[in-house]
Amino acid sequence: MDPGEIAVISGGIALIAALAWFFFGPKKAAAALSTGDAQEVRVTVKGGYSPDLIRVRQGVPL
Repeated sequence: MDPGEIAVISGGIALIAALAWFFFGPKKAAAALSTGDAQEVRVTVKGGYSPDLIRVRQGVPL
């Protein structure tokens, strides 16, 4: 293999790794706040959801 082929293969592997990290990497999570008898979460929708993962307690109204 010549240096050009090695560079292309290395670049392809790096691109695949970056895409895998972007789609399957860690997500930012937010926990719901308990206010009285319900849970409250503030979600911002601006080009996507922030936070993109919400953790709530089962059986408690949201």
